[in-house]
Amino acid sequence: MSADPKDPTVTAATVTIHRTLDPRQLDVRSRILQAARTLINEQGHEAIGMEAIAAAAGVSRATMYRYFASKEHVVCDAALAWGHELAARIPAAIEAAGRPDSAIDVAIEQVVREAASDLPMVRATMTSVLALGPVADDFRAGVRQMFAALTAGADVPAELDESLTLLGRVFFADLALLSVGDITVEQCITELRVAAQRILTGPFPDN
Repeated sequence: MSADPKDPTVTAATVTIHRTLDPRQLDVRSRILQAARTLINEQGHEAIGMEAIAAAAGVSRATMYRYFASKEHVVCDAALAWGHELAARIPAAIEAAGRPDSAIDVAIEQVVREAASDLPMVRATMTSVLALGPVADDFRAGVRQMFAALTAGADVPAELDESLTLLGRVFFADLALLSVGDITVEQCITELRVAAQRILTGPFPDN
């Protein structure tokens, strides 16, 4: 489906867009997301709008609305794309470290240092996590998948699903603090390593 940008009832809370894209459409969507990521990095997500993203991507405003219902929709998908790219680099970082017994520590450091290099995108991600509506609901589901991809590279046992959920919440809380300067990169790495060690190894009382 597509959204009419002139319809005042069309917001991120009322519309999401799901459809199968051909290679040309995938290229257009990719250009829009890359343009959004560049603008977020340069200006912050609060300062940009659909027209600015469209101009940077080289598409019309009408084309933007054929792919995304709102700026919030673009920001959510741009944040997910960023996160999945980060996750894809974790296995190589673990292999390069040559320490398979501490893979989760390597994964944490990789994520935190990459996040610290793109704090505007981290802030956009945190804002998207806290939003309301179907776009935000889809985003939170995507974030859970993204975190699973992040920890998959660290070879965390599947039976620790509930522990991973808890660790994921600690992870995002610390990244939020990092993004606003409340903690340093080294503090963030240390805290998350301690949390991972305690949450993933327990022991916890039986339910």
